[in-house]
Amino acid sequence: MVHIMEKQATVQNESLWESRANTQLIKELRGQLANLQTVTAQILEWNSKLKELDLDHFEYFFQLDDTFEAMNQILQWLHQLADSLNIGFSLLANGHLAPQIIAPARFNAVIKNVNRQLPRGWSISSDELWVAYREATVTVAALEHQFRIFIQVPIFDHAQQYKLFQIISLPGAADNGTHSVSFSNLPNFLAVATDLETFLELSKDDVRECSKIGRPLCKFHTGISKRNARKSCAMAVFMNDIPRIKTQCRKKFADWRGLEVVYIGANQWAFSATKPHDIVFSCPPNVGQPPLRTITLPADPTSNNSRKHIVIEIPRENTSSIDLISELLRRNDRARLAAEMTGEQIHNLVAEVEKHTNASPARYPYEMIIAMLLLSIGIALLSYKFYLLSERLAAHEQLDVVSLPPGDRGSEELEMQNL
Repeated sequence: MVHIMEKQATVQNESLWESRANTQLIKELRGQLANLQTVTAQILEWNSKLKELDLDHFEYFFQLDDTFEAMNQILQWLHQLADSLNIGFSLLANGHLAPQIIAPARFNAVIKNVNRQLPRGWSISSDELWVAYREATVTVAALEHQFRIFIQVPIFDHAQQYKLFQIISLPGAADNGTHSVSFSNLPNFLAVATDLETFLELSKDDVRECSKIGRPLCKFHTGISKRNARKSCAMAVFMNDIPRIKTQCRKKFADWRGLEVVYIGANQWAFSATKPHDIVFSCPPNVGQPPLRTITLPADPTSNNSRKHIVIEIPRENTSSIDLISELLRRNDRARLAAEMTGEQIHNLVAEVEKHTNASPARYPYEMIIAMLLLSIGIALLSYKFYLLSERLAAHEQLDVVSLPPGDRGSEELEMQNL
């Protein structure tokens, strides 16, 4: 009986120990459950923070895209500005004004201020702004860290207006009929004022600028002369002043070879004579219109006959006639081109085009330095933005690793070992 009681007490003690162990295990499980709930709350909180961080990242990336687009627009604007400055500096190097450097509105304001200080009757044409802008010449002086622009603008004296005349010197027969007499000290052109008191003697080089296409102004580098203050054979002949012609004109004698005639345009001819003459132009007796040749067209299968036209293959024996027709057509084309533009104008136009084509644009290092500096600043700003973004991403990854507590990491390792 005693043995049975001891055995029952031992069983009860073991049950109590198991109950105590279970109670202790339940307490530990409750503690772990509380820790798990705490960690779960922290994880949920970190998830909400990560969502906010992701939203911030997306917003930052959108801002970064806007920044890249703005930088692209800035670079395009810098490229256009560099091209514009290149064209402006090239025009300045060639001696012309550039709208990129000096705007026409500013140029007009400067002209109005200058006109107030000029003498009466003199003015710079502000009404024809584009003409004055094109005719102005520019000289650039380089200084230390800067440059100065000197603009030369033509000044118009509206009180003096001149008419331009071309002088054609033709020899005339002497009294004995064996020699010709002509004036040797005559200029090529004569510009006479409306009052017939002032004049300019001009050469072909002076007037060559006026013959250019689209040239509204003529620049004469010749002094203005007074009729009574300077000896001039051209002015004496123009005024038909016989005493001055005898004293101021030099005569040149040569063998007389007949009357000379010059075509002056518009179906008009000029010749030298002291009395009225009738001049008749006649062809040589042996030169005439060749007789018209006719040919009978055979019924050839190569001909194509219709109601409106006939197409015939010309035989090869008529090659000379074809060449004659082609030559006449080429002559007509040359005559038409000569009537539209003179040879000198064509030569000057081609020379000017080749000059502008072969002229190399001036290169200045300042614009390249400025562009490279701005580009370097933009790249540095973008690198700094990328550095900040990488730091924030690294901090985010570190927070993801450190977010779980040490106790929780130990329980997870224990569960992995049990598994």
